[in-house]
Amino acid sequence: MQIKFSPQRRDDLLTVTKAGDVFTINGVPFDFSTLPDGATIPAGEVPCEWLVGSVERTAGELHLTLILPHGPGPSQAVAFPPPLIDPPDGVIALPADPQPLSLTLLKRSLPMWTVDLSKVVTAEQKAAEARAMLQAQYSAAIQAHLDAKARERQYDGIQTAITYRGDPNPQFSAEGEALFAWRSAVWTYSTAELVKVLAGERPQPSVEEFMAELPAFVWPASSRRPLN
Repeated sequence: MQIKFSPQRRDDLLTVTKAGDVFTINGVPFDFSTLPDGATIPAGEVPCEWLVGSVERTAGELHLTLILPHGPGPSQAVAFPPPLIDPPDGVIALPADPQPLSLTLLKRSLPMWTVDLSKVVTAEQKAAEARAMLQAQYSAAIQAHLDAKARERQYDGIQTAITYRGDPNPQFSAEGEALFAWRSAVWTYSTAELVKVLAGERPQPSVEEFMAELPAFVWPASSRRPLN
């Protein structure tokens, strides 16, 4: 378990007790025991003003951040507190400077808060989002690569260039046919290789490395540059 702190100038008090994955914060219990491994509760989904950011379980360990209230002129230990690692059950010793307390906490008996699994971002969802981002990143680079090649002959892009297949001008037609076949080869290769990356069957290459792997294109020897 790791508890980080976000120091904040405020006059109210904070007490935290721990019993396993149940935290009682200023008298209100919060039960994180059902949070799956690798999952995240997004910021703002836990109804507690003392929790900052998301709550995660990584490698079986709970990670969360608490606001740490302090008075004026806090010491270095309070202004820049290190995280607490695996604190024992019971009252958590929060970093604090000695000072007279003018406030008291009201004892409250409130229902325990528990994890709403419908609000949790699971490890599977994170992996799916990562796959979607990866595919979008490579797809954009591949499309730009195809369009750049077509623009070498003053076409607007690959989509425009392939419409010249069957054009009465034999040079334009040859270019359109060649680009059409090359586009197919590029997407066939890239799709198959990205499946391997996502399945962990090959290391993830950089975009630049992946572009260098794509099938090469050679302009038809008799081609000439069309006028727009």
